[in-house]
Amino acid sequence: MTKEQLAGLPAKIRAATQAGHEAADACPDDGGSANLDHVVIPMRGVRASAVKGLPGDLWDASTWHPRGLHLAAPFAGIGNRRAAGVQAMHKSLQAQGVSCYVYYQLD
Repeated sequence: MTKEQLAGLPAKIRAATQAGHEAADACPDDGGSANLDHVVIPMRGVRASAVKGLPGDLWDASTWHPRGLHLAAPFAGIGNRRAAGVQAMHKSLQAQGVSCYVYYQLD
């Protein structure tokens, strides 16, 4: 990720979070399994100091995932609402040209 891409991330993340809030609020049923799903932006080779101030946590690479910025899902709901919000965040970021994926985890 370039410095220019990093500089543009805060506004893109804010827009994606707003889309997530709207999708979560529009979901009438919070049933389903409780989950810890969230969006991840891969950050290979990016120093922690470069992402300071961005929402989320920078996780080191693991066997299954590359180093990445794991974004919070700051909206109401723990089941279907959270899933809807996270999917909306993912779609919003991708539409803005940000390479990202959804990290799925059941609670």
